[in-house]
Amino acid sequence: MDEPDLGVYAMYLRKSRADAEKERQGEDTLAKHERELSAFSAARRYLVDESDVYREVVSGESVADRKEFQRLMQGVTQRRYKGVIVKAIDRLGRGDIMEYGWILSTFQWTRTLIITPDKVYNPNDQADMQSLQLQMLISNGELKAAKARLAAGRAQSVRDGQYIGTIPPYGYDRTVVDRMHTLKPNDRAPIVVVIFELAASGWGASAIANKLNRAGIPAFGGGLWIPSVIKRILRNPVYKGYVRWRYYKTEVVSRDGLAYDKRRVLNIDGDDYIEVKGLHEPIVSDELWERANAALRPSVKLKGGQKITNPLAGLMFCSRCGKAVGRHVTYYRGRPRARYLHSRYQDCPAKSASEEAVMDTLISSLQSAAADLEYLAEHRDEEAERAAAEREALEREIAAASRRADKIVELYTADLIGIDEFRARRSPIDEQIARMRKRAEELDSAEPPDRAAQLVKVREAIGLLSNENIDAEEKNRMLRLIVERIEYTNEGDKRRRTGNLHLDVHLR
Repeated sequence: MDEPDLGVYAMYLRKSRADAEKERQGEDTLAKHERELSAFSAARRYLVDESDVYREVVSGESVADRKEFQRLMQGVTQRRYKGVIVKAIDRLGRGDIMEYGWILSTFQWTRTLIITPDKVYNPNDQADMQSLQLQMLISNGELKAAKARLAAGRAQSVRDGQYIGTIPPYGYDRTVVDRMHTLKPNDRAPIVVVIFELAASGWGASAIANKLNRAGIPAFGGGLWIPSVIKRILRNPVYKGYVRWRYYKTEVVSRDGLAYDKRRVLNIDGDDYIEVKGLHEPIVSDELWERANAALRPSVKLKGGQKITNPLAGLMFCSRCGKAVGRHVTYYRGRPRARYLHSRYQDCPAKSASEEAVMDTLISSLQSAAADLEYLAEHRDEEAERAAAEREALEREIAAASRRADKIVELYTADLIGIDEFRARRSPIDEQIARMRKRAEELDSAEPPDRAAQLVKVREAIGLLSNENIDAEEKNRMLRLIVERIEYTNEGDKRRRTGNLHLDVHLR
């Protein structure tokens, strides 16, 4: 029997791009590699404790993306290991030339061996070091070439009208038709139509989100609707039957050694941006899509030299039909009288109201909103706690779903279930995890509203509206800073002229 190789060793396991593809076919390569390396270590008498096995479940190229590798390198830096056992050299790193230079340098000055089933490398041996450098350099070139081929293949698929995204847009499911990846509308497609119709009628993103939440309609992943999600849906040409590629690109903003900051920016003017007619069925027409996007940022257009005379210009719409409610001036015995009037010739029971009644009702509504904001500002911590509680609950559910997924992998690797059953049982769990992670990302990225700042602006708007010496243009400017939309309701008995006036104010 061979003498044991004294010392403590670590084992690093990481999936490659090819391994990720195999996993989609039902093969758990990480578990397979662990079995192979464990058998190899036992045969060579390398001592590897369970706590020294680092399992990287992501296939990220950057060290910043690989948390387990960072933990491993911390142990190497502390000289805890005599050697690190890997499936192949490129599993340590083959991306950024600065990163793999740092990796080899760290192994060299800590005198840590790199062990593969084919060879043991001593970074302090000149021949071994040259071999390691050459392998990583070649792997880096192969990686760049593979990424270029992959990008070219994806771009061609998009030019063919295919949808190649991993997560389908809200209202669609992924499908394959004649070996071409595309989309098909699902039972959420009517909600998408409602969103576009509301936007085309002048509803803002916040007002649409509030309406859907009040109706109990869940967003993607089962969470609440937020304005940014509504805007993403409205701006996405997939809903009018198009597919696009490289709409965003990631660029490095700054770098300090291995740490660097990246920024996601629009690439619509880039040479590699693609937008073509897709193979899938559109949910909305081109005309509705264009009207919704034109109304997404409403503005008041005036002829040169004219000033706004309506403080509610572009803000007030009928709650029944969505049409604009404008200000109209008539003269009685030479004296002007202003009324807010529903668009003419509309089959809608809305009645007109005097400017005084509208302004008094608006001020009263804003005062109620100010009282609500004051309460929320005083209980800001409770609002943050609710968001944190939802985030923690999602983490628990994601962990539980991941454990169920791991058990299915164990059943498959033990030959207790076949590949078809593995896919059937694993796929819904993966989709559930993706939805929950998307919601968690929304919670992480959502900025908590500054209720105190909103309160100050609302009170300032109330003061401006109450001051007859302030012109309509200044009042309109202030209202646009705080108000997304005002829903006008004024219905009643046909014999009554004024109806029952009510304004529902949606704050930004």
